[in-house]
Amino acid sequence: MQRLGRIVRLQVQVAPLKHGEPPDRGYDTGRIHRVASLEVGEHGVIGHDGDSPEPIVDVHHRDHPQSRYRGDNGISLLTTGHYALMRGRFGSHLRDGIAGESVLVERPGWLDLRDLAGGVQIVPGDGTADAEGLLLGGVSPAQPCVEFSRLASGTAAGPVREPMAHLLDGMRGYYLQVKGGVGTLLREGDWVFA
Repeated sequence: MQRLGRIVRLQVQVAPLKHGEPPDRGYDTGRIHRVASLEVGEHGVIGHDGDSPEPIVDVHHRDHPQSRYRGDNGISLLTTGHYALMRGRFGSHLRDGIAGESVLVERPGWLDLRDLAGGVQIVPGDGTADAEGLLLGGVSPAQPCVEFSRLASGTAAGPVREPMAHLLDGMRGYYLQVKGGVGTLLREGDWVFA
């Protein structure tokens, strides 16, 4: 297994990021909430915040009232390298976390779908790949929506074909499915292997 990097941010989407009616739909980054830890279940993730005793169910969890759960999108992963690439193309307004991923990993450069094809393991902060942890597989790219593409390009309306083309095939991150370690609690500083 190859060490990809450490987790530097965990977050949940408290409600759908896309809001409004076409053609005036928007993308609301205020619905992304950074959390201290992320509990990973078979049907999605639940955030735990040091400021609140109540768990925060992610919108991609099966049990969220406005659930966007499809069976293959309960947890998502993106790297700081992808954000650097997006900022290089679109500008500094694309700050880390804005794409809405569950787990942000500190890793430079491009992380290709082929790099993750054998699965992902996340282990506690000591960084040993043989430690118990979370096993993820069934990796698929998180394809861009019109609303995120407009946010990225800095336009509220108009054509999005070119920005969407740049954000395809994993630039916005990857969805994963839980293969082992249900109930694992992720924290910043945990190590990610592929």
